[in-house]
Amino acid sequence: MEKKWKKIKPTSYKNLKKCLKELKKKYYISFWIEDIVKNKKNKILITKKTIDLYRIKVSSLGFKKPTTLKAIYKKFKEKTSIITRTSGLITEIKQANKIVQKGSADLIAIGRSFISNPMLIYKGAKQMKIKNIIEPQYKRMFD
Repeated sequence: MEKKWKKIKPTSYKNLKKCLKELKKKYYISFWIEDIVKNKKNKILITKKTIDLYRIKVSSLGFKKPTTLKAIYKKFKEKTSIITRTSGLITEIKQANKIVQKGSADLIAIGRSFISNPMLIYKGAKQMKIKNIIEPQYKRMFD
């Protein structure tokens, strides 16, 4: 694997938005990192911890020729203990569950599907016969 690319100490920047702005001048920063930095809930946690950033080249994962993102993620997961997240075009809970079970991602972000169908998680759990996902005081709203 690659060496550490940059270490951001809590005192390196007055705020993480300035840090992110500086990094974006030279490097591509994925949208989910921006989301983490901009989320006020994470501000306290992030600013009190040292953050290690890594740059990982596809070739360092052992690929000599162009390949699929799926293959890259799989190899990345084999070589690191970094938690990964995926999103996009996930419309059913069974589909999300398969992704996690296969080890393609540790976390699933469901956006549009959940917005258009707020009962998505509940219905998916019911289809998969998962019990006790609703707190007892709220059950009357779901039966």
